Amino acid sequence: MAEPGDMDGGALWREIGGEAHAIDQARLHFPHLAEAALVDRRMAMRLMGASAALALASGCEGGNPARKASPGSRDWDTTDRRTTLAMNGLGFGVIVKTANGMPVKIEGDPDHPASLGRSNIFAQAAILSYYDPARPDRALLRGGAGAAEKLHAAIDALARSARQGGGAGLHILIEPVASPTLERMVEEARAALPQARFYAHRPIALAANAVAGLDTAHAIVSLGADFLGPGPMQVRHAADFMAGRRAALDAGEAHTMLVAESVPSLTGARADRRIVAGPARIERIARALAEDPVADPEAGRIAAALDAAGDRGVLAVGEQVPRDLRAALAARYGGPIPERWQSTLEGLPGIADVTAALEAGEVERLLILSGNPAYNAPAQVPFLQAMAGAKASLYLGEEDNETARLCGTHLAARPHLASWGDLRAFDGSVSPVRPVAPGAGISAIEFLARLAGVTGSERELVAQTHGASPQDLGQESWSPVPAPLPAAPATAIEALPPSLAAPQGLALAFLPDATVWDGALAANGWAQELPDPLTGLAWGNAVTIAPALADRYDLKDGDEIELRHGARRLTAPARILPGQAEEVLGISLGYGRQFAGVGSGIGANAYALRGDGPLLYGVTLRATGRHVALVRASPYQTPDDIDAVRWTRPGAPAIRDEPFGPSFVDPQRRADRQWGMAIDLDACIGCNACTIACQAENNIPVVGPEETRMGRAMHWLRIDKYHRGRRDNPETAFQPVPCMHCETAPCEPVCPVGATTHSSEGLNQMTYNRCIGTRSCSNNCPYKVRKYNWYDYREDPANRPDEGTNPRVTVRDRGVMEKCTYCVQRIEAARVEEGGGVPMTACQQACPTQAITFGDISDPASEVSQARRSPRNYELLDGLNLRPRTTYLARLNADGGGDG
Repeated sequence: MAEPGDMDGGALWREIGGEAHAIDQARLHFPHLAEAALVDRRMAMRLMGASAALALASGCEGGNPARKASPGSRDWDTTDRRTTLAMNGLGFGVIVKTANGMPVKIEGDPDHPASLGRSNIFAQAAILSYYDPARPDRALLRGGAGAAEKLHAAIDALARSARQGGGAGLHILIEPVASPTLERMVEEARAALPQARFYAHRPIALAANAVAGLDTAHAIVSLGADFLGPGPMQVRHAADFMAGRRAALDAGEAHTMLVAESVPSLTGARADRRIVAGPARIERIARALAEDPVADPEAGRIAAALDAAGDRGVLAVGEQVPRDLRAALAARYGGPIPERWQSTLEGLPGIADVTAALEAGEVERLLILSGNPAYNAPAQVPFLQAMAGAKASLYLGEEDNETARLCGTHLAARPHLASWGDLRAFDGSVSPVRPVAPGAGISAIEFLARLAGVTGSERELVAQTHGASPQDLGQESWSPVPAPLPAAPATAIEALPPSLAAPQGLALAFLPDATVWDGALAANGWAQELPDPLTGLAWGNAVTIAPALADRYDLKDGDEIELRHGARRLTAPARILPGQAEEVLGISLGYGRQFAGVGSGIGANAYALRGDGPLLYGVTLRATGRHVALVRASPYQTPDDIDAVRWTRPGAPAIRDEPFGPSFVDPQRRADRQWGMAIDLDACIGCNACTIACQAENNIPVVGPEETRMGRAMHWLRIDKYHRGRRDNPETAFQPVPCMHCETAPCEPVCPVGATTHSSEGLNQMTYNRCIGTRSCSNNCPYKVRKYNWYDYREDPANRPDEGTNPRVTVRDRGVMEKCTYCVQRIEAARVEEGGGVPMTACQQACPTQAITFGDISDPASEVSQARRSPRNYELLDGLNLRPRTTYLARLNADGGGDG
């Protein structure tokens, strides 16, 4: 592999110093590796003989049949139920598959505008959050437990006492959610308790500034807006983006996206042209676009492109650009109104106001309804210290978190998957929240109704909001009448604010984490173990820095640094990120929590420095001289194929037009159907939805940070990231890598017990109860997609209990090799239950951009056959003549390179 410092624009690379790092890490964790070369031929033969004897002995053992489930079994009562998840407070419609009444899998709802039948990391991870063993299911009174009767009696007593005094001394802090019924209950409580004071706090704004027109756009410009990145709008944005791109390219028309950004993002990785710029430079471009595009050459080119595209041009502007400037750009070029409200709760006073009341001694009783303000309050707001000023405090939430630990009483909230409710999506449409699983506790809607003296169950309260009957809510076809979004207070723009003066020191960008978001999923093992698509880190975060800045401070990946802003400081490891602006640092939110189950004590708490905005200026950096071992999902893997990701242009000649070479094995297609997969790299945005959907579908265990650090993460599908070009601004591409299901699979002939074989339909299949764990198959697999169960991970609390696993998929034992099966359980279910239809694999169903196509390659009319006939189609490691059933479509690139 070439080094990134002297790229010619065509060679692929993955890490700055990646190969040397992999070797160093291997030596660190496997100090006896070098001694392997000293094993002579006779010793090797003895070891092989011992392995054969072990195979014979192990083959007689019965394993653990109680854990086995027959794929395609019909002994389970499975049901699909519609509900709506809250994603950063906004509605995301899903279909939950239950087995014997317990949720086992979540898919997107095709009829919901935010999901369109697809999903993302947060929707898939909701299953594991439901089974969190640390989630309380009863009232906790300073460590003691209370029965349900005492809980309701205590709430009623609190309500009567509060209403007698008109709510004087009662202060209620709410995590805002776009729920019409919750909004109504807040208004009912305010009317019944006129002296009570209500507040709202959410660390990442509830407002969803949807980027409209992506599905028809031909020219897209983003100024620091990561609309393809994680969040409640990711699925819809990604789906619209690819729909527009496919339509334009199919019509023979150009489709380009330009992104100017400071810290690499998924949107920037997908750009045809990318500008690396600090916040001040991005603001200057935005200001010139709003006032006089001719004044800035880059702004002039952007304005010309948008004007030429007309109504097919889209401009998206990020939050680091001042609000008034964003509003001016929206007025000129169209686009979302900055900070459009999604809920009336956003108009309540904020966390600084309740902190001031606590410090002034005005708070008799503090009620906190969901959220975790003791952890994620802005750094300049001493909410954590001020909580001691409340004479009594109560927390209502699903999690026993930092805030709950500081309150005198913790009321267990009913799990979201067990609740009734309603949620507003980004477009104002409201969908019902229905219980799809059992669960105890009380919801914020019920709690506020009790305070206000409003009678009715949670279901009845929601029905009253929409003028429906409780029975209507249970109907799958029922949906509330759309209502207009609440309007934010209008702000007149008399003049644009002055230009941002060049700040001293470095700027620190605070980013929602791609897996744990704002910390809400810190206790979720699936989210923690899923590698960040850009940094590659799991089980923790790091401060991302530009290669040039790392050179200036002589920093390597994992070197600990201290960031300081005034009296506040934060220590975290460094992660060198190609394509980052030199004057900007980046850090993701959501880590450094103290009470988060499996996520406790993991990573650095970025809220220790974060204020109210997405950027903090004037930060200083100092190396501490210490080193932190970063957790990477594949720390020892280096690419063997210099053409793993290929770029081409529309109309270019076919990438592969020669037939496969001869082979000792001539696979015979004995069945009518032959399964295969094609993955479009031009559509992949690296979001990792496919990886976690595969994990949820196939009962893949969480192994923990130490095992992950040693390269033992069990994901059947990984996302490889590749760069080409200069390290200061390379092109980036993502490549999903499942099992290739090779027709001449090298893993099959080396298995001593025939555990890995070839099916008549072309599947490279695993027979788990034959496997004795020699790992010969993995050693012989050039794609390194096979995973080995080093331990029995099933009893780990980070994993689902038996009742939460997919009953169609066998739960594997210790010492067993496993890998992608093309979701054979879905193939069998389609054959048995659906009359032989073509199923969707879990990764295919979750993908927001429909980058994955699966089906019968023997049918020339199938989508997968058409994809494989594309001139963009090629095989990974095609020189090995393995004839993989999984192939790729090359990335299309209009400009062919990054832009500095």
